[in-house]
Amino acid sequence: MDKETNSFFELFYGVRRLILLTFYIVSVVALGSVIVVLLNTAGVAPPIQVLVVLLLSVVSIGGGAFLYVMLELPQIGYSFDQIKNDIAAGRMRTANQFSQRLVTLLCRHFSFAFFATEYAFIKVQQEKPVASDPAVLAALSADDLARLLTLSQETEAVIYVGKYDVAGKGYHLHLVPIYFGQRWLGYIGLLTHQKLWRIFTHFLVDFENNYVDDQLVHVLDLQKQALQKQFYREMDVFSDKIARQAYTSIETYMQEVADFLVSYVGCAGALFVAVYNEAYVTTFTRPVDEAEIVAYYRDRLAQDGSALAPALLSDVVPQFTAVCEIPIILDELLGLIVLFDDEPDRLTYFFNTLVEVEHIKLNSDLRCLALQLI
Repeated sequence: MDKETNSFFELFYGVRRLILLTFYIVSVVALGSVIVVLLNTAGVAPPIQVLVVLLLSVVSIGGGAFLYVMLELPQIGYSFDQIKNDIAAGRMRTANQFSQRLVTLLCRHFSFAFFATEYAFIKVQQEKPVASDPAVLAALSADDLARLLTLSQETEAVIYVGKYDVAGKGYHLHLVPIYFGQRWLGYIGLLTHQKLWRIFTHFLVDFENNYVDDQLVHVLDLQKQALQKQFYREMDVFSDKIARQAYTSIETYMQEVADFLVSYVGCAGALFVAVYNEAYVTTFTRPVDEAEIVAYYRDRLAQDGSALAPALLSDVVPQFTAVCEIPIILDELLGLIVLFDDEPDRLTYFFNTLVEVEHIKLNSDLRCLALQLI
């Protein structure tokens, strides 16, 4: 839909919402007046009349808040349609763009009685968190973010985390995990003025299920396709150098590939092994015992090298919590690439791409270069 249609819809819907809320308020006031008259006629004591009026006020406010939420749902859905349209049109292709639009929508529409959202932030898989205001991320420590990550991966239910201070004021933090089937995609954090009622947490679950998860999957798939194309273009540089016989040693090629993978994936380090001449090349972004790692994989290859298969592992090397092993095979084992990190999600995200590039490029490139240098 175009912007003119959107403006007409918002105007029409705003008028309808105002009429319904006005009718609700007038009805509540009229009902309250009738009840007060009946209580006076029946000779009910004034303290009891006050108690009845207070009870009616609480019920009316709660009912009004619920009615407002119900009236706001179509507008939230329509606003989210604009995000869906941009995804379908290819104008939104990254998780960061999606997150920026979503936090804006959350703060704009999730702001009504008993559900007043002041700040929102989103963490999508290996991406950095995106917040509606930089003050939010400044208020959350690395330990806080690690805890939120762990909590969001343990359940699909909305989690009340507790109170946090942002810009000198206290807010209630609610965590909404994002899942597509059994696949964890990330989480949404909402900082509200009050702790949310159960009915509103159910509403958040429905919002995540009906709007967010499937669209985020589309965006992540688009982003991954773009990254894969860029990745293959970068790998073509090494293939071209092999074709031009620009390498004078296989170690130089291995070092360039290892450095590139660490930079591109953003992981903590890499090991590249060439089997035919038992060359071992490492590159790490922090101090580690490289000799220990090389010795471990030298033993692995000596024991079960022919049985190696692509794998995502944990705690294989004590210095890291996540390991990605990609054997390079062309009729026989030619080499092995191992990536190391402390964030499993990052390696998981690139795993299939690395397996594909091994099938398409690495195995033939390594065989060709080995034959050149023999």
